[in-house]
Amino acid sequence: RSDLLVAMLCMSPRRRMSERSPGRDIMHFALSAHVGAASWSRFALRTIRNEVMNVLKMHLPLLTVFGLCVFANGCDSKDMLETTVYFLDAKESSLLPEKCLIELKYEISAEKQFINHVEKVLNILIKGPGDPKLRRAIPKGTKLLSVSFKDHVVYVDFSKKFKSGLPNDPRRQALTIDSIVLSLAKWPGAAAVKFLVEGESLHPFADYADIDKPISDPILPR
Repeated sequence: RSDLLVAMLCMSPRRRMSERSPGRDIMHFALSAHVGAASWSRFALRTIRNEVMNVLKMHLPLLTVFGLCVFANGCDSKDMLETTVYFLDAKESSLLPEKCLIELKYEISAEKQFINHVEKVLNILIKGPGDPKLRRAIPKGTKLLSVSFKDHVVYVDFSKKFKSGLPNDPRRQALTIDSIVLSLAKWPGAAAVKFLVEGESLHPFADYADIDKPISDPILPR
């Protein structure tokens, strides 16, 4: 509307200098200044919006976990996030999903918050399922030593019980690996899982895959 008013004033017939109204000149100047300020404001807003979008694109994988997913899942005042973890069925021959809630802990950095969430999921897998028809895939007595995150790979370090407590059946070993991969690797930002035992790479112990490398997909077909 301001642009239209200025245009109308500028298109009106010119008056002789003696007939020009000082008030009209002041109004013309004020409207011109208003239009200029409005244009600058729109430019500034566009610039800020573009910068915000660039930041979001750079950190979208992590932000999806620590921010957007929270609101998408309708967390209550306790900020609980629903996620899916995988346990063995009663016959320990396949994996079944189970829904669980993890309490969100807000950290200073997005990476620390992501690691905190991963630790909670792994501790749920170690503790075991809530459904009595399901079975724990990770050997009883296993402890989670540390979790780190680099280049979209989640590094999980377990105690020696993680390897020594597994049965000799290669398929059963692969199911344990798959329960962790399926529970973690599908999270936004986590492309693969690297397994460590007491800080050392977990050398191949199943016939299905080279477990010494980061695992991005389940070992067994689903």
